[in-house]
Amino acid sequence: MKNIKMKLNIKAMRSVIMKRISKDIWAVFKLLYQNKGRFSINALLLQLIMIFISSTYLILLFNMMLKVAGQSQLTINDWMEIVSHPASVILLIIFILSVAFLIYVEFSLLVYMVYAGFDRHIITFKSIFKNAFVNVRKLIGVPVFFFVIYLMLMIPIANLGLSSVLTKNIYIPKFLTEELMKTTKGIIIYGTFMIAVFILNFKLIFTLPLTILNRQSLFKNMRLSWQITKRNKFRLVIEIVILELIIGAILTLIISGATYLAICVDEEGDKFLVSSILFVVLKSSLFFYYLFTKLSLISVLVLHLKQENVLDQPGLEFKYPKPKRKSRFFIISMVLAVTCFVGYNMYLLYNNTINTNISIIGHRGFEDKGVENSIPSLKAAAKANVEYVELDTIMTKDKQFVVSHDNNLKRLTGVNKNISESNFKDIVGLKMRQNRHEAKLVSLDEFIETAKQSNVKLLVELKPHGKEPADYTQRVIDILKKHGVEHQYRVMSLDYDVMTKLKKEAPYLKCGYIIPLQFGHFKETTLDFFVIEDFSYSPRLVNQAHLENKEVYTWTINGEEDLTKYLQTNVDGIITDDPALADQIKEEKKDETYFDRSIRILFE
Repeated sequence: MKNIKMKLNIKAMRSVIMKRISKDIWAVFKLLYQNKGRFSINALLLQLIMIFISSTYLILLFNMMLKVAGQSQLTINDWMEIVSHPASVILLIIFILSVAFLIYVEFSLLVYMVYAGFDRHIITFKSIFKNAFVNVRKLIGVPVFFFVIYLMLMIPIANLGLSSVLTKNIYIPKFLTEELMKTTKGIIIYGTFMIAVFILNFKLIFTLPLTILNRQSLFKNMRLSWQITKRNKFRLVIEIVILELIIGAILTLIISGATYLAICVDEEGDKFLVSSILFVVLKSSLFFYYLFTKLSLISVLVLHLKQENVLDQPGLEFKYPKPKRKSRFFIISMVLAVTCFVGYNMYLLYNNTINTNISIIGHRGFEDKGVENSIPSLKAAAKANVEYVELDTIMTKDKQFVVSHDNNLKRLTGVNKNISESNFKDIVGLKMRQNRHEAKLVSLDEFIETAKQSNVKLLVELKPHGKEPADYTQRVIDILKKHGVEHQYRVMSLDYDVMTKLKKEAPYLKCGYIIPLQFGHFKETTLDFFVIEDFSYSPRLVNQAHLENKEVYTWTINGEEDLTKYLQTNVDGIITDDPALADQIKEEKKDETYFDRSIRILFE
């Protein structure tokens, strides 16, 4: 009897929860539908304002910081120059605080809009900015430090959908995650970090709305968010998932319908006008999908906070909506905006072609076909039609060169020895194992001779460890001359001083500088090319390099989506772990129809 009562109670609780979930989802969709026009226009204006501010004020502030520090760029190696100048440190702090404040204002508009919408009110822009400025004072002092950390923690997973216009293109650089994922220890570290960040983001998901809508301190709002998610975690997760699925289903129907109509009108897919219309419709649909996904999430959060009765009176100035005729200025502005949007996307569709002049470079050979930096990997990359094979070389204790990425040999050979502390004869020939492949550790001489036989050029990365002799660069020149490849091969390194010395001693060599993280302009240099990772790429950087007659390579670009993206840029070379896929995409996409191109660009 007791068990029966318990089962009935559980069933009744489930019924109550499902009714509440249904009621909440209906309330959110009702809100979004009734305010779709106003929400869309306000959000669009907000995005344009944020883009304008970030491309003017923030860039100006950033460049001032570099100028004060006597720098033209900001890389990992330049941070000490920035922090050693008091004025540049002050500007850096102002820059970080400005970004934090703008993100706060951005979310204030969205949260206030939703908050007022639930009560069928309209909030004035004057009231939004007034309250944003008043509330931001809560962050002055120690809290701002934690607020910045909180915003940084939002980046890896965009706080479950709460991404900002200013941070949506910021992510953990792929070269870091890809290297971590190559070892079991790295997978555990990365996986644990992401799980911890996910849990922390979920627990603090109410922090921003609470900070915007009540008078409590940031710390109290964090604690309150933690308590609310503990009580309502299952209902909150279910509501978010259902809303995402519904909005995603609507987007799928729109995309499917528009695509079907386009195919009916243009079966071959080569009519520019038809594909342009399709592209504009689908691009607009994606914009509204991302917008209403964010608004639905904010709506759920605000609704939960209203139900929890934890909001203070924020002192907002509301007004009731009154039907009024649209002004001529508004109509003209909207027509111009739509015209510019359509024109830009038609231009994008027409010009977004594959760059067939880009060199494909095998990263450490072709790892899927052999151990990295091995002879089998080199030969496999050559068969994949690469123009260059990238390799790493380290000098031994007795001043010989071997081909290896790591100074310590344990990862691939199981032998816990450093190349820099070992003699050549003791390590060359050691068996390496990776991804079910086996190969021997080889000398740079053997690698070069095999490359010549395979008719492929090499992109040699020097990896100095700090114990090299004074004639280190001369020895590099000598080994290239010995094999007669000094005019065909390219040499690069993370060590800028080594590369400038090498270029000075051998001006005929093509020398490059590897930059793990790059902000600002490239520095003035005598070197011939730059190698930047995916995170730092921008068309502006490449254009600057080309104006100075220098080349730009990007690394490490993998996967069909990223390879396709970079094959339509103006970079000079792509360093990839999968050269066969890069070559395949390069061949397949060069003759694609306008229809295929519109779908490709849309989902990049």
